Amino acid sequence: MQQNNSQLLLTMRIMWFALLSSQLILILLSFKLIVNDVIEETPSTLILPFFGIGIMLLALSFVIPKIISRGLKVSPTETNYSVLISPLILTLALNESCSVMAFILKFVHNETNLSLVLFAVSILIFITRFPTDQKLQNSLTELKNKNIL
Repeated sequence: MQQNNSQLLLTMRIMWFALLSSQLILILLSFKLIVNDVIEETPSTLILPFFGIGIMLLALSFVIPKIISRGLKVSPTETNYSVLISPLILTLALNESCSVMAFILKFVHNETNLSLVLFAVSILIFITRFPTDQKLQNSLTELKNKNIL
């Protein structure tokens, strides 16, 4: 069982690194490869909604995986991390979608400040979600305790 958990942890870390690298590519594209002269002025009325959607997606990255975890049935003797993959994927994907909103803000609207805020917050939160054995063990224990109550 320990070998299976090690493989699952490795898989989760590979997913984490892949999604982090895609966010870093979005940042690179936004600030190094987009020529500001090419971008036409777009209505500024769409800037705040895109920023708001980015913040909302970050908030949902905390809430929705918790809701999904409530529906998971875990036996008190469960030691396999496989039940934690779906919530992790969902939280990382929602977190990354905030970076996509930042990219849209920069690419479409040429809004540097708000896109930087979204990128920074998204990356910082993403870094805190790096899967470790201890975090997964705590999550599994929390799920088991929830099912007992």
